[in-house]
Amino acid sequence: MAMVGHVTSSYFGARIGRSFALALVRGGTTRLGETLLAPLGDRVVEAVTVAPLFYDPDGKRRDG
Repeated sequence: MAMVGHVTSSYFGARIGRSFALALVRGGTTRLGETLLAPLGDRVVEAVTVAPLFYDPDGKRRDG
């Protein structure tokens, strides 16, 4: 399997009810929507690249 990046961190998202991971991927934003394969222990899982989603993208909570 060709390496195209690496997972920097992963978390369980209580708000979304599942886990998610942050990763650096070669090609970055040109790969949005692409499905990649990622090794996870003794198996391989599919991961879809998406733009970062923020709870408050406009900064309204931070900036009033």
